[in-house]
Order: sequence, then structure tokens, then C-alpha cells
Amino acid sequence: MIKVTGKYIFGLISPVIDDNALAGIDCPGIHVVTVGNFSAVVVDSDIVDYKNMYSNFLTARLLKHQQVIESLMSMGCTVIPMKLGTVARNEREVIAILDKSSLLLRDIMKKIDSKIEIDIVAQWSDFAAIIKRVSAEKEIIEFKANLMTCSQITAEDQQKAGLLVMQALNRKKATCSRKILDALIPASYEFKVHDAISEEIVFNAAFLINKSSHELFDAAVEKINTDFNGELNFKYVGPLPCYSFYTLEVDTLSFVALDKARAKLGLNSSATKDEIKSAYKLKAAAVHPDKNPGRVGVEKEFDETNKAYKILLDYCAASDLASQQAQYSFLETDVNNNALLVKLRC
Repeated sequence: MIKVTGKYIFGLISPVIDDNALAGIDCPGIHVVTVGNFSAVVVDSDIVDYKNMYSNFLTARLLKHQQVIESLMSMGCTVIPMKLGTVARNEREVIAILDKSSLLLRDIMKKIDSKIEIDIVAQWSDFAAIIKRVSAEKEIIEFKANLMTCSQITAEDQQKAGLLVMQALNRKKATCSRKILDALIPASYEFKVHDAISEEIVFNAAFLINKSSHELFDAAVEKINTDFNGELNFKYVGPLPCYSFYTLEVDTLSFVALDKARAKLGLNSSATKDEIKSAYKLKAAAVHPDKNPGRVGVEKEFDETNKAYKILLDYCAASDLASQQAQYSFLETDVNNNALLVKLRC
């Protein structure tokens, strides 16, 4: 199999630096591509499918990705991370990414200037003891007592008992999470709560904080840790670049998908953003499930209409035309010239 090589992009940085400044980073061949006030930090890499990569290889690449970004941060660079696995086909495409995203980059750089991310994870220090404690709540005790009077306990009864315990546990988690947020939000600029990956994890969130507030935030973490008196174990990760808030990704729009979306909304070979919005509203109203009760396939058609509208809005964003009344061309040549979309990761 012939290997295809491209440019792996770790992140976009400001201020611009030259290749010599990267000498201390453990990544052979790392270099910068600069356009205007921003540089992309890149290295030659095979173009591979990260979605289907073996977990051990993916973990190794993730660690290298983070090490490079955090090394840049330690050098005093403001870093906007790229999504893991972002590989441009060549240097020209890297330049196109920098060029197309210049307005977005300026906006993000203003938001993250002098800010860092801190991740806080809390989990039960003794999960078995917590389960025992919530199982002693009045509702659960009464339910179990009633079960004992039954001649036969069914699987459904057991499932309901388990559900009551989980509901009680989730209520306790919610109370703890609210207490942690109330303590940490005043010391942070922004926060984002992540999903807990196991039942033992109570709280998992990222906080964007001003560097000048770092000590204040640390003191708030220390106080909330003391307040829980050993009931929770806190894990503190940071300072980090703003992974959870401002990681960028690159999409290449497909002409086939865009043309299908255009046809779905009944648009001609070009349209303004206002015309796209109007066409979407008309189509969505016509196929809304609430207005078509009992109609077979209407939910699917409504979903496809929403997806078509999103594709067209992405194309408008990729085209980067300043005027609201600008005509966005849906001809194949024009689509291919504006197919590169740089956006914040959802």
C-alpha cells in the first residue's frame, strides 16, 4: 500500500515564531507555516484513519499531540489546539486553513488571551459506602420492607429496587456537583461540564480561568476538598491550553452533499444567506411532524431538512463572504474552491 504523506497540525499559535524556536520540542521535523499574525505548528505525517486506529497507537499519538501543544504553551505562545488527527494534504492546504480562519482566530485569541484551562474530576472515595448510605433512604427502606411481605419477588421488583438506588445516587451526585460548581464558578471565567464516564465519578468539568485568578481558583479547590471531608477524591489537571473550549477542526465539504442539500430546500444555483434561511423555514414548516400527524416518513424528512440547512450554513461559513446579501454559488467549481471549513469542535 502506498503511503500518502501530509502535514499534521498540532495547533495554531500567536505570536508567530520561527522554526528555531521549536528546537527544544521532542518532535523531529516539527516546523511552522505562517500566514499574517498566526502560525500553524506542523510535522510531516502519514495520512491515516484516526477513527479506526488501534487504541494503543491512538493513545500514543494523543500523548504526543498534547505534549507538543503544552510545550508551546510553556514557551509563552497562545495556542488554539487542533482536533487530534487533523492532517492537511500539503503546505498549501495549511496556508488555506490559516487564511480562511483568520477572522475566527483573531476572535478566539482575544477570548483566550491570558487564560488557561483547569480540569477538575471528583469521584467517591468509598463507592460501596455511598451505595449503602443512599440505600438507607426512607423510600428505599419502605419499598424493600414491602417486598419482604410478598410471597414472590419478581425480576421486575428487583429492577425497581435497583432503579430507586440509582435515582438516589444521582440525586446525591447532583447535590455534590452543584456545591462544587457554586464554589468554583466565582473564581473562573467560563466552565464546561463533561459527562461522567463511570458511576463512581461524581463531577467532571473544565474551567477557563484568568492566569491572574490561578491562586484564587486553587484556593477554592482546596476549600471545597476540605468541605467534603474525604467523601470525594479530587483530581486536578492543569494548567492546560483551552482544549475543552476552543479546539478547532477542519472539514472538507462535499459538492454531492451540498448539491443534495440545495435541492432539498428547493434553491437554485445560488442564494443569499437570507434566502437559504427563508427556504429552510418554508420546507421545515411543510414537513414538521406536528403539522403532519400520521404521515409516514415525515420525521425522517424533517430530520433531512435540518441536516440540509446545516450543510448550507457550513458552506456559507466556509465561503466567508462579508455581506449578508452576498450570493453563495452552488456550482461545482465554486463549491470546490470554498470546500475547506474551519470551525470550533462541537
